[in-house]
Amino acid sequence: MKREHWLYLAAAAFGAAVWILDPGRYQLPDIAGKPAGGAEYMVMWTAVLAGDDGMGRDFDMVRASSAYSSGAHDEWNIFVRINRKRPLGDQVAIFFDSRSASPAEMEVDVSPGYELR
Repeated sequence: MKREHWLYLAAAAFGAAVWILDPGRYQLPDIAGKPAGGAEYMVMWTAVLAGDDGMGRDFDMVRASSAYSSGAHDEWNIFVRINRKRPLGDQVAIFFDSRSASPAEMEVDVSPGYELR
């Protein structure tokens, strides 16, 4: 199923009750004549996902899968860091492999994808 079709179905099913983040839709401009790479995108999306206070308050759920890209590892780790800052009842729900991750799983880092250490 094409991404556009999936996004249409999700919007039709949930309407204004859900906001869908579609990172593949946005492209960064070239930087000093070079196309943006994974590291630049991770910096941008980290800022978007974490929000102004770094707590990721605009998100209630994230679905992750390492099958799609190395960036999924970084996205998981972003939400792990956000959840560590939040009290247990206020953590962002994470779904992995079509199931809800436990609170313990939601606080475990995975190997980095594009993240620079």
